[in-house]
Amino acid sequence: MSACSSDTAAADEILQQCLAGSVLDFHNPSFRAIERIVAENAVLVHGLNATPHTPDEARRVLERMTLRAIDPSVSIATPLRNDFGRHIFFGKNIFINTDCLLVDLGGIYLADGVLLAPRVSIITVNHELEPAQA
Repeated sequence: MSACSSDTAAADEILQQCLAGSVLDFHNPSFRAIERIVAENAVLVHGLNATPHTPDEARRVLERMTLRAIDPSVSIATPLRNDFGRHIFFGKNIFINTDCLLVDLGGIYLADGVLLAPRVSIITVNHELEPAQA
């Protein structure tokens, strides 16, 4: 199995854990795959926010982040911030306004017609609450 496919498998497993309400163990070796994906995504996020893009170019960057096709009706106003990227799922006719934060390891599902106001934060990671255990 290649590093890319094993990283994707690890990410899928963690998404299922999050969706089941499990507390994530960030010390688990499978998180090395997540760290690699986060590093790759950071480059994409920086590129998206550092220079102007047409709507089509911005959607192509989102497609690279999520590894899924993005409907032409999806529109974003940069800057957009996210950490992981691959667990954001877009419907149609979505508008994301400027400076939104999407912490998506636990999955973010934006249904058809969603409008996000400026500076909205959606955070979907479940972790230990006790600092000594984190």
